[in-house]
Amino acid sequence: MNRVFFLLVIIALLCSDSVLSETYQSNNISDITFETSDNSEFTQSDPEEYIGWLRIFVVETVSRWLDDQGNNYHYGFLDFALDSILILSDGSRSYASFDWDASLSGFGDITGSNIMVVATMFKAIPHQGYSFPPSYNPFTAYYCDAVAAAANGEVDSNITAPGFTHTVLVEDGSSTGCSSCSITSNMLNSLKNSGDYPFHFISLIRDANEKARVRVEDFYNIYGTPTCWADGGYEVVLGGQTDEQIYRDMIESCGLREVSDLGLIVGMDWLGNAQIHIEVAVSHGTPVNTPPIPAGIPAGEDNSLPDTDYEYTFSALDNESDWFYYKVNWGDGNESDWLGPYYSEISMNLNHSWTNTGSYEITFKCRGPWKFESIWSDPLTVNVTNSCC
Repeated sequence: MNRVFFLLVIIALLCSDSVLSETYQSNNISDITFETSDNSEFTQSDPEEYIGWLRIFVVETVSRWLDDQGNNYHYGFLDFALDSILILSDGSRSYASFDWDASLSGFGDITGSNIMVVATMFKAIPHQGYSFPPSYNPFTAYYCDAVAAAANGEVDSNITAPGFTHTVLVEDGSSTGCSSCSITSNMLNSLKNSGDYPFHFISLIRDANEKARVRVEDFYNIYGTPTCWADGGYEVVLGGQTDEQIYRDMIESCGLREVSDLGLIVGMDWLGNAQIHIEVAVSHGTPVNTPPIPAGIPAGEDNSLPDTDYEYTFSALDNESDWFYYKVNWGDGNESDWLGPYYSEISMNLNHSWTNTGSYEITFKCRGPWKFESIWSDPLTVNVTNSCC
């Protein structure tokens, strides 16, 4: 009965104006399919579900927009590459892989060296928040439970650290003409560069970007710039505070917050022509990603003749049933490219021959999404002689 009531509340929230006003779908993502795997062991009771928003912010590391001092903002928000409701049963994982074209959002001049994606999970449980603490400019807060960010060619995951249950997100509401916004932006950037905390921040420049304006005005009901909303409004800092400790306290407070058992991983690659490729996965109560594992040694003839082709079979397993690639080392100085993709328990067959007599060790390894590689397999030793077989 409690679970039914909870789902009815969530459905009502999803249909309410307050939620719809901040629910975006990027204008060039029309059909993204999530692959869901379930590693849970079901009992007679229903598994616990996690319901939340997966939002992927696209930002420029060095923003095109300037602060009041004429300096570039840091991590300036452009658009959402994805904004989707996810429902995850305990022990399940969802994965998506897609391309995003910035030109369709009006940013066809982005460069691969200056673009980053910030993946976030906001839990769909409402809390009372105030953008002018302690009791003015109310808004409905949905707290952020996991964050990961990746630039071109990078992979990142939500991490824990001493004093931190998760990576913290700070959304910085600002504007180009704000006389104190540069203080907040530079404070946050200094803290990020220090590496003291697992956190990411995003600059929502309200007078330069319509999506940013909607986020800070329609959802967060901003009082004035600058305003920092940490973890979706769990902590709010108003005004260009010059004391760094205020921002440290904000981040540290969020880091101690109890969050759901989520895994989040994201990778991004630059495709050129203002396009990026994004891979993202979210898990609940199970690892978000583990590398594929070679399933034993290569199979095939271990005694052979020179200059004669023999077939060898390679097999691997992946706990999340992801695709992966194989790479084979033939022990004679020859190594294959990454071959595939293949799926778990789908074997790959390759032929090879050796020119010279001798003993050779065949090994292989696998690489799954986000370029995570397995260790090399144990070897199959092949003896090449003129009188074999």
